[in-house]
Amino acid sequence: MHITRFLLILILILPLSVVRGQVKPNTTVVEYRAEVFLDTSRFETHKRRVALVLEEVKKLSLNLRIQDTLSVFEVDVPMGLDNRSRQFKKRAKSYLLLRDGYYNDIKNRQSYIESNFNNGAYFIKSSLSKYDWQLKDETKIILGKTCYKATAIRNYLSGGKQLSYPITAWYCPEIPMEGAPKDYYGLPGLVFELWEDNYIKYTIKELDLTPVLNSPIIMPEHIVITPQAYDQIVSEALSILKMN
Repeated sequence: MHITRFLLILILILPLSVVRGQVKPNTTVVEYRAEVFLDTSRFETHKRRVALVLEEVKKLSLNLRIQDTLSVFEVDVPMGLDNRSRQFKKRAKSYLLLRDGYYNDIKNRQSYIESNFNNGAYFIKSSLSKYDWQLKDETKIILGKTCYKATAIRNYLSGGKQLSYPITAWYCPEIPMEGAPKDYYGLPGLVFELWEDNYIKYTIKELDLTPVLNSPIIMPEHIVITPQAYDQIVSEALSILKMN
């Protein structure tokens, strides 16, 4: 009698244990599209090629994946593309000033930008709270949701020089999910639309926050460096190219 009861309990517990062991964190995926607003008349000799790349920008699938306190923003490149298509997508990414991936550790307030340069893979580390957002009262409706305006200045290094450009974001407090294109975090709601330097625009394609199962975010194991150290690496490599 005791053996039968023990076997029954074991049968009931084992499946539950197996299920628990297989549980993976759910991931919310938000897909954005991008546009670059350039005057192609300025590019007389390459006008048609520039126009083709601008169209390719619109076709890029830009995914923000949020999982608990981690997120990543990156371009989704389909498998099996021919070399020409890959080159166009690479050029489209450069028009958007996109790096290879933007990993954000929301819990520890750290940002890691993945960049592959000169046969090296790097993780450029900085604070996730690096933007001094100015929250405005101005609103507009995007995808049926009331979004609020916020502005900030992005400061960055290029060739040892400190440069900057303006950022405008439209976020939705109704969706208290800290998420945005690239590393533009720190706003009290999901960012529906974002402008970089008044000519690069990101917008959510459609609002579907259904969790995706078994899609964990895995942080790449790259060399972690500061923005200053990465700028030095790039500057030295470009100097060598100029000398040759």
